[in-house]
Amino acid sequence: MMPESFNPIVIGSVVSGAILALAAVIALYRVVFGPTPADRVIALDLLTTLLVGLVVVVAVTHSVFAVLDVALAVAILAFLATIGFARYLLRSHQTDPAATRRSG
Repeated sequence: MMPESFNPIVIGSVVSGAILALAAVIALYRVVFGPTPADRVIALDLLTTLLVGLVVVVAVTHSVFAVLDVALAVAILAFLATIGFARYLLRSHQTDPAATRRSG
């Protein structure tokens, strides 16, 4: 019988959590020092995706699958926020008023 520390699910969870944490630090750097607002929003979207991944890893590790609904809701909200910001950028970069009327 193997000790608890050699459980493959625990080892996989620790490795996954470490990779997600490293990716979150890199994305947080881009949020703070991003050269453009679009870079910052994409990095923030990446952070929310990493948060969803971390919630899924914790849910699988602790066998608490009820929090997967929360992860799904956060993912949907992050997607909608990114789409909204993309539409805002598209409209703010259009200088021709006639182009705004045609696309709207």
